[in-house]
Amino acid sequence: MRIILFCIPEFGSICLNTLLSANKNVVAVVLPPASHPARNGMKFIAESLGVPTIHVEKRLKDPVLIDEIKSYKPDIGLIASYPRLIPPEIYTIPPLNIINCHPSMLPDYRGPNPYFHVIKDGLKETGISFHYLDDTFDTGDLIFQTPFKLYSDDTLGTMFIRISIEASKIYLKILEKLEQGETFVAVPQSETTEDLVYASEVTHESPDLQIKWYESSFIIDCLVRASNPFYGAYTFYREMPLRIFSGTYEPKKYLRPLASPGTIIKVSKDRLGVATADGIYYPETLQCGLLYITDIKDFIKRSKPKTGEMLN
Repeated sequence: MRIILFCIPEFGSICLNTLLSANKNVVAVVLPPASHPARNGMKFIAESLGVPTIHVEKRLKDPVLIDEIKSYKPDIGLIASYPRLIPPEIYTIPPLNIINCHPSMLPDYRGPNPYFHVIKDGLKETGISFHYLDDTFDTGDLIFQTPFKLYSDDTLGTMFIRISIEASKIYLKILEKLEQGETFVAVPQSETTEDLVYASEVTHESPDLQIKWYESSFIIDCLVRASNPFYGAYTFYREMPLRIFSGTYEPKKYLRPLASPGTIIKVSKDRLGVATADGIYYPETLQCGLLYITDIKDFIKRSKPKTGEMLN
């Protein structure tokens, strides 16, 4: 079976290695457009593994690009993180269509960044969905879904890698079934949009990333883990942005409020405690403005924070 892979790192590199290790015939990797920062990295990975790359210069509807994809005579296409909507002029080329993998139980958390949102929302379980393409993102008919457990210490990064590994293994199983002549019953996704959660895009400036100290310690911890490693949940200290990448918390629900949320209430040589709605949050890894990333012990040594100061 001739496979064409649309991808970017890291899911793309994991999936490509998994397929090649199982002796699957990946005939080409379609790179993202030239403007994408991961393009050169994926090009290097694919070509170092002996897989030809197809370069998207601007438009996916470019007739030259479409002819190039056709020249590889793919039987099926797979997507392992791809930043553009693939048009019907391309997804109808392989006889077996193109399959996308989405890291949620579709139709819930449809959108560009489910990794962030499922952790931020405190879920204990999400899912992995595989579907054929149609004319909009993440809406095609489903061929396979499986639940995926989230751990209390999962970050966006750890979840991303675990899902990428698991999804690559499932892609192998899907290919093997198709190679044996089996078919999948494609099930349309629910058309009901009421109560569905959309996984919107997240940037470093997104207000979703700002820590609200008046919320519970658990919610703050979820936000911090959801923002690690790509963003960092932010707050302000001495009018400087402070991004927090990791920490621990100590809920005190049985006590009255310890102090106004955001107040520094504990400082030692290697620990700093901030009041939340129901307890104390202890930052562990921080970025101070654009100056440096450090651990809490070094931050305390450099900044000499005092009890009573505020984060907001």
